[in-house]
Parts: sequence; C-alpha cells; structure tokens
Amino acid sequence: MKFPRATHLLVGIIGNKADAEKVKLDIGNFLAKRLKLTMSPEKTLVTHGQDKARFLGYDITICQSAATKQTSKGQVRVYANRVKLLVPKEKWLGKLMEYGILKITKDQYGRDKWKPVHRSDFMGMEPREIVFMYNAQIRGMYNFYRLAGNVSALSQFYHVMEYSMHKTFAGKFKTSVAKVKAKYTCNGAFGVSYQTKTGPKRITFYAGGFARIATPLWEGIDIKPECTKSYKLGELIFRIKAGTCELCGIGQTQVSVHQVKRLKDLSGTFPWERVMLQKRRKTLIVCEECHQVIHSGDHE
Repeated sequence: MKFPRATHLLVGIIGNKADAEKVKLDIGNFLAKRLKLTMSPEKTLVTHGQDKARFLGYDITICQSAATKQTSKGQVRVYANRVKLLVPKEKWLGKLMEYGILKITKDQYGRDKWKPVHRSDFMGMEPREIVFMYNAQIRGMYNFYRLAGNVSALSQFYHVMEYSMHKTFAGKFKTSVAKVKAKYTCNGAFGVSYQTKTGPKRITFYAGGFARIATPLWEGIDIKPECTKSYKLGELIFRIKAGTCELCGIGQTQVSVHQVKRLKDLSGTFPWERVMLQKRRKTLIVCEECHQVIHSGDHE
C-alpha cells in the first residue's frame, strides 16, 4: 500500500498538556513503525484549544462565547466549548496583494490606508471577461472558506475586488469610475450585456453575499477524473493531484478535467479558451465552480 508524501492531521484532546504530549508520542510511534512515515518536528505542535491553530488554511479554535440561548432547560451556553473555524485575515488580504490590486500606505496618524487599484493583466479582456474573472476569484475564495464562522469577513475582500473592477473598466475605457458605474449598472446590479447565438445575455457582478454554509462544497460532486488515452497519464494525474484550478487559481480544492476535442475549434473569446490555447492543451484542470460556469453557456 502506498501513502502520500504529506498527510495533514489534527487531533483534539480532552485533557491536560501531558495527555496531549503522550498522544503525540503514540501517534509518532505508530506512523514510524506501522506506516513508515515520520512527523515533521517543526510542523507538529501542541497548543491550547483556546489558541488558534492553523490547519489547511483555516484558523481552528474552541469558542469561549458566554452567549446564552433559551432552551427547555433554561438559559444555556450553547456556543461555549465548540470547535470553531475562522478565516485568517492574512489569507484574503494576502490574496489581494497577490493579485496586485491593493496598495497599503500609512496616514499621518500611522494608520493603514487601503487603496484598491486596477488589474493591468485584465485590461486587454472584453468587458464580460473582466466581470467573469472577478466573479471566479471571489467565488473561489468564498467556496473555500464557506465553513468558517466568520466567513462574512470576506465582505472586505469583496469590496476591494469590486472597486478594483470598477477601476479596471475605467482604465480600459479611459474614463472615470463614476461614469463606468452609471453605464454598466442596471437595477442596482453592475453587469455587461452581450450577444450570443441564442440571443442577448447579461453577466452581472457577484452579489450572492457571504453566508456561512455548513455543507462542504465537495459533497455530492462527482470528482472522477475524465482521462483519455491520448494524453500523458502521468502529467494529467500530477495536475489533478495538485488540486489547483488552472483558471481562477484557487488551490487546495476538489478539481475536475474540462476537455475539448480540438484546439483549433477554440476562438479565444472566453478566458478558459485563452488559457487552453496559451498552454496548448486540450485539457484544463478547474474547480467545480469554474467547471459549472464553463458549461452553463452564459460564462458568468
């Protein structure tokens, strides 16, 4: 039996630190003797449940809320001592910095001053493509952190993305943000109308909010790889195992394979077609969200 090179494991202990150290030692011995695996000393930590532990991109802690709720037994602290998942601020802030759409300076009092900027790499795209790419990256971030108790904190990420999109449109058409919003906003929703073979359609900027969803995204999704004999098996499997969407860039997610018959059939109109033409590949590793958008026909 073969095991992956790296395995992530988080163990909760009801007891004191000595109990936790004993369990850590037992797990280390089991991994070494039975599975021929070793634990990384610098990544294997013992911490108190009230502190935050970083695990798979989440901060995990034990809720200490004193809030009560009326039950048949009276006022009860229903939230205390429950495991809580949190979105680390540096994760979504780091993503904004990675995209290059946020500049942080200091004001005269030493406080952070945020300034969203345009996406120079999106300036050459069609208007509907710009909205599509911003939507894909916002949904990717939300889908990954949808289990977090404070997922609503992504609204700050959203507002920076929104303003950056407006500035990207303004830069592309050499006009002001106010004029861009006035031109493309309809019934309170920013969007772009365009023509297709089946008639006019409209792609709107994401407005679905950031409510916590307790159901993991991968439940009910068929993640069986779509492989064919005409491709290098080793390369395709390596790209699937990487777990990174080659369209929106979100990592550590469940992915699928989008496949076309011939590259010459692609016009390069949409972002996913451009990526495939640029990579000269008839397969594209995408997250479930991007896969559904590609097949939806409206490319939102």
